[in-house]
Amino acid sequence: MKKIHVAFLLFAVFAAGIGATALIVDQIGFHVYPATYEAPSSAEGAVASR
Repeated sequence: MKKIHVAFLLFAVFAAGIGATALIVDQIGFHVYPATYEAPSSAEGAVASR
């Protein structure tokens, strides 16, 4: 039972880390390479992810 709890905790931390990393990379990419982002799709993505 304890193993399942630990595995779930690790998975939650891992998922949160991936989400935070993706968000940070997306923000940096948007500011550094704005030309690679299409305005409508990136705006919709920002609204959908929040």
